[in-house]
Amino acid sequence: RAIVNHLCLQLFYNLISTMTSSRWNVTRVAVVPFLAVVMFLNIYLIFSNNSTFFHPLFKYHTSMVNRVEIGTEKVLDMCQKKNKIMFLKTHKCASSSLQNIFFRFGEKHNLTHVLTNGGNYLGGKFSRSVLKNTPWEKAGMSYSLLCLHVRFNKPEMEAVMGPGTAYVTMLRDPVDVFESQYGYYGLGGFYGMSIDDFAAAPKTGKLLTRAGGQGRNQMLFDLGLDHENMDNEAMVKMKIEEIEDRFDLVMIAKHFNESLILLKNELCWDVQDVTNFKLNGRKEEVKSKLSENTRNLLKEFLKADYMLYDHFYQIFQSKMKTFGESALGAEVSDLEQANTEISHACSVKTADNAVLKGDQKWWGPNLVGYNIENSTNEDCFLMTMSELVFINRIRKNQAKKANIILENKKSIEEVRHKYKQVFQFLNI
Repeated sequence: RAIVNHLCLQLFYNLISTMTSSRWNVTRVAVVPFLAVVMFLNIYLIFSNNSTFFHPLFKYHTSMVNRVEIGTEKVLDMCQKKNKIMFLKTHKCASSSLQNIFFRFGEKHNLTHVLTNGGNYLGGKFSRSVLKNTPWEKAGMSYSLLCLHVRFNKPEMEAVMGPGTAYVTMLRDPVDVFESQYGYYGLGGFYGMSIDDFAAAPKTGKLLTRAGGQGRNQMLFDLGLDHENMDNEAMVKMKIEEIEDRFDLVMIAKHFNESLILLKNELCWDVQDVTNFKLNGRKEEVKSKLSENTRNLLKEFLKADYMLYDHFYQIFQSKMKTFGESALGAEVSDLEQANTEISHACSVKTADNAVLKGDQKWWGPNLVGYNIENSTNEDCFLMTMSELVFINRIRKNQAKKANIILENKKSIEEVRHKYKQVFQFLNI
């Protein structure tokens, strides 16, 4: 492609050199076929590589045409795969498994992610300013996926992602979220007591503070409600209304497979697009077995998150009912079968994450990981790849694309500068 680019530009130089000469009337005739050749080459590159050397003049987005069999006839269902997605990654809500799905989809379809130059967070409340010094922002690349940890900020996210973006997230029972936080992030050490003692203790002083980005009503906090407004019922209701208005689908971790089917249909994806393994999960033996009294005390402490969760759980149940119990059950069975087949094909074995090495080792204590045996299929490794490793993989590939765009922009600017008068004459 670089050679083609160079040859086209060289031809362009020679062509322009004659435009101010007496041969211009003759050369004018050559302009049209030349541009036709350039257009043909760009079209070829578009369909072969999903990109062009004259980016961003030409863009191409993939779409899906489903073939649906009705009797013996095949008809076209013009369902278009959505490839602009903002996934609000809530903490401890099976979000790593979902994120891996979006990562794999992005790699398969050559999509551009909202990423910083390092790390797996996009800061606190999202702001486009965190992208300022990234090569993809400098290159003016259009974003298709935002699925790293960040707090929801509607206007900033809409400005970056643009129209036509699907907004999705996942919620979980708030007590289960808090229990998972308490063990995974070491909140017992921060507060200096067990989760049972924390639940029973008066919430004053340090017990009302957050441990960095972790603490009370984590889902509402991730969705953008500030800590000081958690006891303001009116503010909580306003946030819930905002989420309902903006998000296309709020999934429920308790119904994970059903959530994926609703997601698949919302995005017009295939079942293969949502195949998955449970990632970043803790060992069962390290999970706290909460007493009924502890759970009730924590429910009161997490009252705002329950307002959020109960509201969207009701909406989720309505969506499942509309989908149809038998139809949903059939699609869930298809997904489970697909997951089983992939597990067998990849020879996946669960393993203690502490003894794993390389790309499959996750960050965090007491986790269940996976060994991939007898497989050279890269998809198997991508499905179990740790978040940090996968993000760095995406970042590296995306930087290469951005640098090509920047280099080509530089070349075009050099041509414009060299032949400034000619471009002015042509009004280009």
